[in-house]
Amino acid sequence: MRFVKHHKPDPSATCLEIWKGYPFALSPRAGPTHSNRFLKHLLAHGLLPEMEGWDLVRPEYRWGNSQFDFLLQRGTRQCLLEAKCCTYVVPGVLERTWEARFPDAPATRGTRHVRELTEANKQGFRSVVLILVQGVGADLFRPNWETDPVFSEAFCDALDAGVEASARVLRFAGKRVYLGESLPVCSD
Repeated sequence: MRFVKHHKPDPSATCLEIWKGYPFALSPRAGPTHSNRFLKHLLAHGLLPEMEGWDLVRPEYRWGNSQFDFLLQRGTRQCLLEAKCCTYVVPGVLERTWEARFPDAPATRGTRHVRELTEANKQGFRSVVLILVQGVGADLFRPNWETDPVFSEAFCDALDAGVEASARVLRFAGKRVYLGESLPVCSD
């Protein structure tokens, strides 16, 4: 089993195991760089269906005025992937639904990222925002218009311009985390 340090909001959790036939243990450590090691593992081992067939070139790739979480490649085409963790789940607009919403606080850097992903898309990159939903019970993902209308508008503009957005649930059982189902992404 390979061990990788990973920051978790709950410092009492010391070990996680991702399930899809490939065990992966994580131990907590502070810092944003370590948070992306978990996603790096998923990408390197083909555990994210949304990125199937794309090879991980490098993490923390600088493009424009931003540093994106990952650069991937398939053939000659490159892909910029920016991941956002989402823990905020609230009753939805539709009756009996629960919505995962991002951000839970104003996200100036997140706004810059989606705007630059839009520009990268225009220049031929595949551009993807991956929302990793850690909240319980979410039925769909929606940008958080109430908390950050600037980010939400930039996010919707990015989708209209061809930037892809996917939302994936992370399921937790004790100290284990499982890659869960995809959620619909709503932009209104």
